[in-house]
Amino acid sequence: MIVTARRCLGLSSKGKLPSKFFKKASFEAGYSNGVSNYVVQFDYATWTDTDQDTAYLRMVEPLGASLGWVGIIFTNKAYFDTTRDLNYVGYSCDILKEYDMPSYVEDCESKGVEGDNILHDCDTEHG
Repeated sequence: MIVTARRCLGLSSKGKLPSKFFKKASFEAGYSNGVSNYVVQFDYATWTDTDQDTAYLRMVEPLGASLGWVGIIFTNKAYFDTTRDLNYVGYSCDILKEYDMPSYVEDCESKGVEGDNILHDCDTEHG
């Protein structure tokens, strides 16, 4: 499954996917300089409303079987109650919008926890 921003789907004003979406859209693993090492199509998509801006795309085959799995560790929010050094990968506020690519921010810090949110001073874009 791919989780992305709803706005990346190119939905029509009526909330419909573009024609031939499932024939044209794909995930290209390891994409760099116009080359990827593995391409997989989607067979199902669903999304939230525009406020949540989240979309879920089901891949027609599991990438993990061919490329391996990314480990995920969930950290208790209390860990961030004190200042922690962070490195952030995502969409930076000062990114060149015509490229619309994620960037990497070093040396930012957590600033505590407020409700379900971890506060930080990383340079990030909304969404």
